[in-house]
Amino acid sequence: MSATEAPFESGASFFMLQLPMTKKRKIYETGKHMQGERIAQGRLVRWCSGKNAWGNVTAIAMPRLAGFDCILIEEKGCVVGIVEIKVRGNARDKYGEYLISLRKLLELKAHASAMNTSGILLVQFTDCTMLLNVAKVDLSLLKIKEGGRTDRGDPLDIEPCFLIPMSMFTRID
Repeated sequence: MSATEAPFESGASFFMLQLPMTKKRKIYETGKHMQGERIAQGRLVRWCSGKNAWGNVTAIAMPRLAGFDCILIEEKGCVVGIVEIKVRGNARDKYGEYLISLRKLLELKAHASAMNTSGILLVQFTDCTMLLNVAKVDLSLLKIKEGGRTDRGDPLDIEPCFLIPMSMFTRID
């Protein structure tokens, strides 16, 4: 297996380096989904301001398709984190692992590294809000499998995904 291949849980492999997509993807974000992101973002700001070494922070939303959803700015104006927000329609304990696009998590980790800041995956479940600082996660230890949504009939929704044990997340509410 070459350095550009990764084993799937099923034992198959997927060539991770792909040509850039030439077809524009449909954006599926709804008003309800964006409202869920704003709620999760507010919970993160309150949690950071109350229990974090950063002190009071402000979240600034990024434009659509920016690569992440918001940045966290501390009182002196410095960026202390970038945040990818996911809204899920299930309770946190429905699955033992959280499934996320391999591409999305690699991008978040790369952006955080390039900016020398925290890369936060924030997940709003139906029963709580949880976070993971991906900058501190060794992604090579995570399982990879093919996954994604099938309810929209979009073949681009199926892609290589990381499986992150739920035990790695921190509950913030």
